[in-house]
Amino acid sequence: MCNGCNRYTECKLNKWIYEAIQAQSKHENQQADGHKKARINEEEAKKFAEFLKPLLTKNLSLEVIKSQYPDIFPYCVQTVYNWIDKKVLPLDNLYLPRKMRYTKRKKKVQVNYDRSYLNSRYYDDFKNYMDEHPMDEVVELDTVEGPKETSSYIMTLIFRRCNFMLTFKLKDHTSNTIVEIFNWIKKTIGNELFKRFFTVILTDRGSEFTKPEEIECDMSTGEKLVSVFYCDSRQSQQKGKIEKNHEELRKIFPKGFDFNQITQDQLELAMNHVNSYPRKMFGFRTPFTIFKAYADELLLSLNNSKAIAFEKVNLSPSLIKFK
Repeated sequence: MCNGCNRYTECKLNKWIYEAIQAQSKHENQQADGHKKARINEEEAKKFAEFLKPLLTKNLSLEVIKSQYPDIFPYCVQTVYNWIDKKVLPLDNLYLPRKMRYTKRKKKVQVNYDRSYLNSRYYDDFKNYMDEHPMDEVVELDTVEGPKETSSYIMTLIFRRCNFMLTFKLKDHTSNTIVEIFNWIKKTIGNELFKRFFTVILTDRGSEFTKPEEIECDMSTGEKLVSVFYCDSRQSQQKGKIEKNHEELRKIFPKGFDFNQITQDQLELAMNHVNSYPRKMFGFRTPFTIFKAYADELLLSLNNSKAIAFEKVNLSPSLIKFK
């Protein structure tokens, strides 16, 4: 470079001047040009798409696929999303459930309920309780509803520590039916085990959860076994674990699915696949693996829970075979 040379004016050679702004601009243009084309040829793209397609049709995410097959999937997950979006890979965005848009929720008709059952069970009470008992197991409770005209419902429970979920078919959407399910759980595993693993239950303010004392206590002896708390109104993120896990369940039973079409056994089969789905937050271990490491076998029997090998995991509607 001739910058700063004291012979610049008298030198007869070709002169080279370095200008930082122009050099940086040229560098950035070269970088952009380098990224315009995908660093995968047509044959490789076709082969990679053939590997991905059967896994994506089972509603398995790109992140989880990469975690299980790192040698076959050497690319960045975001890069593959871009390749699909830009048609570099012969796949469609419909294979990516997270790309789909949620429909707008309908406004619910406001009904005035007796809220006295909330006393000492508000979300602030829950936070105060957890500050004093940080090691207690938190179980989030919710229901999933089919189409209004079908009157079909299931109850879901998730152990927050490991994302392990249990589901139960409901005959209706009433508080009495919820209490019946909990009484069956208490009877099946015993009060001592129930107290140990259902120490704290966090749910929303749905009308089906308005009998907390009957959930909390053994009604024959009056002994309190568990503490029930409620999220703030319209704050579903306060029990975000179960809300997020419902997304995996909805891959098998899409919005609008009539739960009257399936049996409890088929629901348990679906949960075995959901609980055997690796999670990034657990280092791509499965909720079943973690739960089984510390839970009693009786808890696994509540849903006949079993591990499903990853190559057999299917989170699509094709999992359930209808007669």
